[in-house]
Amino acid sequence: MRAKLKPQFVFFDSGFANQKLLKRIDDYGWAFISRITKTRKFNDIAMWRYKKQGFWNDVGLLSNGLKIRAIRRADKFFVTNRVMIDASEVVKLYGKRHVIEEVFRVLKQECHWDRCQLRCAEAYERFLSLGCVSFVKWESLRLSQPSFSTIYNLRRSVIFDQTMLDFSLPDSISVEAFL
Repeated sequence: MRAKLKPQFVFFDSGFANQKLLKRIDDYGWAFISRITKTRKFNDIAMWRYKKQGFWNDVGLLSNGLKIRAIRRADKFFVTNRVMIDASEVVKLYGKRHVIEEVFRVLKQECHWDRCQLRCAEAYERFLSLGCVSFVKWESLRLSQPSFSTIYNLRRSVIFDQTMLDFSLPDSISVEAFL
């Protein structure tokens, strides 16, 4: 069975931005935005040597022939296969990756995704879904309590200071949907 995904953008950092992956994502027709190492070849020149100034953006080719927009902001290099998108928009959109990373970090550390030992795909799906519901609940509790700047502070307060919070689920979420 093949997934029929149609993401608006695929984000990843320079550690995963290899030539084959970028080409595969482009072949799927998906848009990507990524940081890229300064040594990567752009129009047959290393990114950091392409233009000496600290801020630039240009359309060109990677060494695998993939047409991209490359953007330099000081010592950071970004690429996207959507060449018509504005450079400032690329940098702004890439900032969303940080939020995604933070969500996964919280899910692993606070909602214990890292402890999942399930082997059945259906059970794993339920576990991940309930983890997401758990994250949403923790985040909504944090937002309703201005004194807590992070989920970690909220959790610490609940555990050690016996802060009483309402952990009931909103009416719009049905627990039966996960069973």
